[in-house]
Amino acid sequence: MKKSQLILRKNLCSLAAIISLVALLSSPVTFKMYEVKDYASSLIDTFANQSDGSAMSIAVKAAVESGLKQDLVDQLPDKVEIIASPISASTG
Repeated sequence: MKKSQLILRKNLCSLAAIISLVALLSSPVTFKMYEVKDYASSLIDTFANQSDGSAMSIAVKAAVESGLKQDLVDQLPDKVEIIASPISASTG
């Protein structure tokens, strides 16, 4: 009797794992980000204020000083939405 319960339990656990995996692989994942321009602007300011002398910091400081920061930020969309799943991917 105990052996049949063990086999039944293993089969149920395997079935649950398979159902979970199918649901995970077939369901889409949605990433939404609002206020992209504000986030990008604050991120640029953060890099520009770093004094570590890295290439990124130097490039961002040059962009801010030359006035390119606002031009770059203005080209960004107001909202970013990415919908993807491991089976298929699309952007919106």
